[in-house]
Amino acid sequence: MPDHNYFSNLALRSATERTITLLKERRSALIAATVTGKIDLRESVA
Repeated sequence: MPDHNYFSNLALRSATERTITLLKERRSALIAATVTGKIDLRESVA
């Protein structure tokens, strides 16, 4: 029978995978917005 640590690790893994998915989505959205000219990153880099 799985113990408390098993379930804690499972929850941590699930949360980490969800975070990675969300970060990938945000990255894609940022790239798309930059390429289409919806945002201008030149000001923030300078």
